Formats: sequence, structure tokens, C-alpha cells
Amino acid sequence: MAIAKSESTIVDVWAAVTAAAMRQGAEIDLSAVYTNVIGIAVARIEAVDHANGALITVEGKISEVHAWRILTTFRSSAGTVATIDVDAQSSSTTLPVSATANFETFNDKYFVKDGTDIADSEIVRNEGFDSNVSITTMENMTHTHENTSDVYTGVDEFTLVLPPGLSTARVLIWNDDADCDIATRTGLAKQTGI
Repeated sequence: MAIAKSESTIVDVWAAVTAAAMRQGAEIDLSAVYTNVIGIAVARIEAVDHANGALITVEGKISEVHAWRILTTFRSSAGTVATIDVDAQSSSTTLPVSATANFETFNDKYFVKDGTDIADSEIVRNEGFDSNVSITTMENMTHTHENTSDVYTGVDEFTLVLPPGLSTARVLIWNDDADCDIATRTGLAKQTGI
């Protein structure tokens, strides 16, 4: 059997979660769905130590009359990230920067925090660099980033297959660090037919 219909959507767009705060994601309707895959992204957006990593909890319930149940809990990575400023407007695959130290490893992922609207931020993958001039990304960026944008090295991406039988799910992200802000995004891929 082949998959008859599948679709992907962003459930929670990129948003900042300040230190000692929690983001409760939107409730995700899972009715009439065969398979659900959730994608969670977390990026550290300050160059200070994040002691523990963010605590991520995925919850689900089987119907509206049932309580939320924890499906899994885990942490994003901890530590201090490197950061650089975007020096000029980016093009489709080029981030102009004045320094490339800590941003010179092929295939590394970076978080581009958009300086105008954090919802327009994105994760990019390093394809190469021109020393102290620019970083080249593997894929075209989905947004143009101005010189008010910043690039960070601390990116985590998690993929989870949700168990069948759930009617609703949500993602809770608790940034329990005392002084490091993070940004988070949640997406959903679902198979609605076979």
C-alpha cells in the first residue's frame, strides 16, 4: 500500500522563550490521522551558558474527556553557543558576516534569528564559507535576513512518532535556565490516508 495523502504544517512558529519561562504549544488535532510525526526545534539565542538544556514534554490525550498524559520528556543540549552578526542583507544562500570563527564546519546547523521578526527565523546548514566574509548555506533560505539578524551555533532538532489512538497532542517547553533565552518551533507531518 502506498500513502494516499500526507501533509506537513508548522504548529508553533518560531518564538522566543525567555529564561525561567515556559511555552505551551498549540493543541494539535490528530483525529482522522493514521500516523503523526512531530518535529521540535530548539535554539539557544544568547551567548551565555545554558546549564541544563530546555525541558521538553510531549503530552497527548485520547479524547476531550480524558486528562493530558505525558508521552515523553527529554532535554535539549546545554552549554554556551557562538554567535555572529549578519553584516548585510542575506541572499538566497549567502549570509554576509565579518567573522567566521566557530562557523567553519561543513554540515553544521545554525540558527538565524531574524532581526525584524523572530517568526521569520530559520535553521540553516553550512555548505561552506569565505573566511571572515560569508557563510554559504546548503539550501535557499526562506527569508531575507537584514543586518539586524544574528546567527547562533546551538541548534537541536527532535523527531517523534506519536502513538496511534490519540485525539490531541501538544508540546510544552520549559526554559528552566536562569539567564539564557531560547527560541522554539514545532511542526507536524501527518498521514491521513493509505
